[in-house]
Amino acid sequence: MTEIRALIDDKPLEIDKDQQPNAKAGADFVRDITIDTPRANGTVSLVALNQFGPSQAASVKVEWAGLVEEVRPDLYVLADGVRDYS
Repeated sequence: MTEIRALIDDKPLEIDKDQQPNAKAGADFVRDITIDTPRANGTVSLVALNQFGPSQAASVKVEWAGLVEEVRPDLYVLADGVRDYS
């Protein structure tokens, strides 16, 4: 194995270099990989690559149980005052 790729909803994620396999990784390569997931439901997939190409993705559906992040638009205000209407 030469590389591990992580995806959320088919979008690639960054994996730290120290979590990638190295030249000493053998057939029994085991590694914990930490990834940040968005605050929403999605599918997390891992793909292993070697000199022959990528493996099939190992996928799991993740359901967000926390509060939904609220998207608020920017608020712009233009205020003008009139002292005398004469």
